[in-house]
Amino acid sequence: MPTEEFFKKSLNIANAASDYSIRLVENGAAGFFCANLPEKVPEFDKAQCETSLSGSNNAFIVLGRDRNASWGSGNGGDGMAQCGMIDLVAGRGQLIMMDNEKNNRDALDRVEIVGPMFHSDAARIYITQKAKDIDQYFGLKPSGGPHAINKSAVAAKADQVRLIGREKVRIYCGRGSFDGFETGIGETNSLGERLQGQVIELQVGDQELHPMVLGNKLVDYFKKKRKKEIEMYENLVETNNHIMQLAVVVGSSIPGAAGVTFNIFKQYLIQQDKLLKNSINTIIQDLNSIDSEFLVGNNHILSDSVYTT
Repeated sequence: MPTEEFFKKSLNIANAASDYSIRLVENGAAGFFCANLPEKVPEFDKAQCETSLSGSNNAFIVLGRDRNASWGSGNGGDGMAQCGMIDLVAGRGQLIMMDNEKNNRDALDRVEIVGPMFHSDAARIYITQKAKDIDQYFGLKPSGGPHAINKSAVAAKADQVRLIGREKVRIYCGRGSFDGFETGIGETNSLGERLQGQVIELQVGDQELHPMVLGNKLVDYFKKKRKKEIEMYENLVETNNHIMQLAVVVGSSIPGAAGVTFNIFKQYLIQQDKLLKNSINTIIQDLNSIDSEFLVGNNHILSDSVYTT
């Protein structure tokens, strides 16, 4: 059944007591069925360069030049060219309006006329050709990798954000495979600079970032370490056996004990040499795979480009 037909059957005008009630029913009483619903909405403080499309339910699409607050903010506020932006906002000043409600103030108190409020708007997708500093716009602390100053950016912020792929979701950081760019350099950033030091960060709050573990290298490291540990254990067992034999010979008075004792000591020294070599190899392997105090090894198990908390 079409929505309009369902709407008419659900709301029975015959039960309305007045012309006013009839109009309410016809328009969808209390806003049901997505009917028009009067709401208090902050007025958008539109800059001269901006084109704004808005409805009656606190939802906006703004096209203009980069800014994150007042007319004087962002690269647009600094008078820069080539800093176009698209700002999609639902719920301007929502956090402040909710605070007003909790404190029994008028819903529009402090938000009668507002510009972009990256800290207090409910949900936003912000697209900019050149942000002054996209991290600063959203209150993020500086972290690793290339800086965000005067770079193009796309940012999404809401109470909850979903990226949904029915078959695959891929987060990729780096240049694309395109023809036509300078050989050996390829795709650049929006400033024409060569891409380098790309980083992906998965961070919760202000928690310390740690490099992600590279699974294949970690497995390979443990396999090699286990092999060396088995060799060291076998050498230790063999050494202990030789020491026991030596004790038996030294403690006996069998003629020729001196020659036997020499051979046992010789074998003991050989086993000690093997133990020493295995220990050195294990230390080198650890330095190459784990320790990075001085120089990161070729088989380092930690990523230098993906970090998480």
